[in-house]
Amino acid sequence: ENKDNEFTATEVLRSSKQILLRRLHDKEVEKDVQLAMKPILGTWMHFAMSNALEDEEDCIVEKRFRRPLTVFTKNGPETVEISGGVDLLYRDYNGLHIIDYKNTNQAKLDKAANGDDTSFLDQMYIYAWLVDYDLGERPVDGTIVGVNTLLRAGEVDIDDPQKRPIQLLSFDLMDFEYEEKLIEKIKTRIS
Repeated sequence: ENKDNEFTATEVLRSSKQILLRRLHDKEVEKDVQLAMKPILGTWMHFAMSNALEDEEDCIVEKRFRRPLTVFTKNGPETVEISGGVDLLYRDYNGLHIIDYKNTNQAKLDKAANGDDTSFLDQMYIYAWLVDYDLGERPVDGTIVGVNTLLRAGEVDIDDPQKRPIQLLSFDLMDFEYEEKLIEKIKTRIS
């Protein structure tokens, strides 16, 4: 961040009006750029991971899983299809594991980590439910690779969990009672 009496080499090549506007609205411009870059970063991250792991044995990269679900509507039972795109599914000696990449922010990661926001956990359970149906094998856990897209370069501090650009949130996916309640909630929402 520039002090009032400090100018970068790039800045001095701009007009006085550009310098003044940039300094007055630097935070808003930065926020707009971060928000605009978020989908681009997500696409790039998925592309990079897909290409890096596509030839690996015991890895399934970027696969859409599907499963029928019977819901009860005012017209009687109806079968719908639930689907989800798993970023990475891999096997090791413990079993199957799901990895999902998220461009997110620190507040969302914190809420997920302390249980105030269950959307990441719920998504992992839905993926496990889909994979189990499709492959006949239950993933044992899931990990969110959270990329903090709102963290500025000067704010990165690997030693501070709040200022790491990438954080991992892992979830055990073997609580079948939780999953059953989640599926019932989904049935209610789409009935």
